[in-house]
Amino acid sequence: MLTTKAEEFAKRLDHPEIKCSNGWLDRFKDRHNITFKKICGEAKSVDVNSEAMNDWVTELKGIMTEFTPDNIFNADETGLFYKLLPEKTLEFKGVDCSGGKRSKERLTVMVCTNMSGSEKVEILVIGKSVNPRCFKNVKTLPTQYEANKKAWMTSEIFTNWLIKLDKKFLRQQRKVAMIVDNCPAHPHVKGLKSIKLVFLPPNTTSKTQPCDQGIIQNLKVHYRKRVLMKQIACAESKTEFSLTVLDALRFLQRAWFSVTATTISNCFRHAGFSVDIESRVSDRQEEEDDDDDDIPLARLAGINFTEYANIDNDIPTN
Repeated sequence: MLTTKAEEFAKRLDHPEIKCSNGWLDRFKDRHNITFKKICGEAKSVDVNSEAMNDWVTELKGIMTEFTPDNIFNADETGLFYKLLPEKTLEFKGVDCSGGKRSKERLTVMVCTNMSGSEKVEILVIGKSVNPRCFKNVKTLPTQYEANKKAWMTSEIFTNWLIKLDKKFLRQQRKVAMIVDNCPAHPHVKGLKSIKLVFLPPNTTSKTQPCDQGIIQNLKVHYRKRVLMKQIACAESKTEFSLTVLDALRFLQRAWFSVTATTISNCFRHAGFSVDIESRVSDRQEEEDDDDDDIPLARLAGINFTEYANIDNDIPTN
């Protein structure tokens, strides 16, 4: 639209020879601080005044009364192109990852944390291969790992994961609320003794799910910083860049460790869970520090780091 209008103006000003290239468009956008943003995203489509949202607000108040912030958890899955490098970003945009070559380079990652950020549950990673060659002679994996043909979360994997977590909380003599979305891979699990399973209203997770408010995004930023650092190290040592599933698990473990408690609590607040004022102030400072830390690496790689970090946010996970 911009290039068409610019060429129209050029003709009216007696310069029909002017043709606006992509380079012209990029410079025009930079000069006038223009960015393209998604208008009809999922968050925009959520009716905050709907009956389902009003019911959720009431239910959430009950959860906040019954459980302390240390015992309110949120779990969510995200897809991850674990080998993706910045120069390949455009190739992956909008790609169907249910099959084909691209699906071999993806993982599903389950993250789970409590509202206070004091307890981040060990990450669960789902891949396509049960025993990748890189696992040979490895006694202990950095994260939990499961596998199936599509590298997706299934009701069986979710049930086993939840039961295992329930036993852990039972040993600790705790009662916790586990908040998840209502996708088919999250069934009602019977027999839980310490976990109260709470389902978010359908089609509201962009507003109500804490992990969608920035926790997963922050994890991916830290993960992809490590991928870029490995790429740079390979370039400097003149060795070929390669990334195995085991490398991805190690990077994810370190990235998850780097997601701060204040970032987590702030994301819960954005989803309607209350946190104290001091946490909000310290979180703003931490977020500024994180952004400053990201800038040199993004400039060094010459990329749009935000686009790179978020490229696989919308791929299917179940």
